[in-house]
Amino acid sequence: MKLKLFLSLFLVSQLSWSLTLAVEDSWPPFSDKNGNGYSKQIILAAFKTVGLTPKFKVAPYSRALSMAKNGDADGCFNVTKQHTTSQTYIFGKSPILKASASFYVRAGEFSQFSKMDAIPKDFKIGVINEYEYGDEYEKHRHRLDEIKVKNQAQLIQMLLRKRIDGVILFDEVAKYTLKKMNLKKSLIEPRFTNHTSEIFVAFSKLNPRAKEFARKLDMGLEKIIKDGTYLAIFSRKNDYID
Repeated sequence: MKLKLFLSLFLVSQLSWSLTLAVEDSWPPFSDKNGNGYSKQIILAAFKTVGLTPKFKVAPYSRALSMAKNGDADGCFNVTKQHTTSQTYIFGKSPILKASASFYVRAGEFSQFSKMDAIPKDFKIGVINEYEYGDEYEKHRHRLDEIKVKNQAQLIQMLLRKRIDGVILFDEVAKYTLKKMNLKKSLIEPRFTNHTSEIFVAFSKLNPRAKEFARKLDMGLEKIIKDGTYLAIFSRKNDYID
């Protein structure tokens, strides 16, 4: 009888610690169409050190955010912690990574742009639907003509076909996507750094364990940074990323 009670309590405990994270499908090499990439590897490694193995649901970024917000997932990533997201989700103290993004245009064009407030009203700019582009961009987005799409390749194609005038791309993502599209890097040029983001897992406020999950992730990140696992993830080749 005691054994059955122990097993029941153990199973309940394990179920209560189950963790499902929504992952975006268009941010390679951090997260590809299958949800694979550096971000997922970091999260798996960090949670492993504290005895957790998350499950993943792959979705477009806007859907991933919605799943975490509505409780259809316990959290999502790769989310920038800024004013707009901090009101909606629970974050830990440590980012899973940092990434810089730049304002890109077709080669040789708009050389006069050196910062966001120099961009004129109604300028056609391409962005990923529901992406965060930093607090500075938030000050200006109301006056820009935003064209929202679902993936990075669409942004580059629209820019080269002159359907939009500029795009904001994370630099490593731009480099990776151009290579996958068999396009020369010189076709587009960064005019200025838009922002550098600290990228987080955003946990659902509807999950009563959200703060504890965030705390455990912080613990795990500290461990894998200290033992070298974190740097090793970025140094190994990721052939599986599509």
